[in-house]
Amino acid sequence: MKIQRMHLLSPLLLAAALLYPAQAATTPENPATAVSEAFKTHDIVTFGEIHRDKQEYEWLDSLVADPEFASHVDDIVVEIGKSCGILSSLTNILG
Repeated sequence: MKIQRMHLLSPLLLAAALLYPAQAATTPENPATAVSEAFKTHDIVTFGEIHRDKQEYEWLDSLVADPEFASHVDDIVVEIGKSCGILSSLTNILG
């Protein structure tokens, strides 16, 4: 039974590969620009985070300090998990 399925699957995969060629290589976009552009066409923009990633926190800090970002965004909602970490998180954010 497995051999028959493989005989059917192979032509299907080949046909799909021919019908849907790989995308051309793209140049990475500046993340801050991409987020600002998303706010121009969407009311709500969400993205996840990698917990305890200093590089990401530094990027988020620079993002909210960017005047272009501030011109498109009115509110920022932050999810904070455990209640025991709220005080330390607010201390880190507010200084």
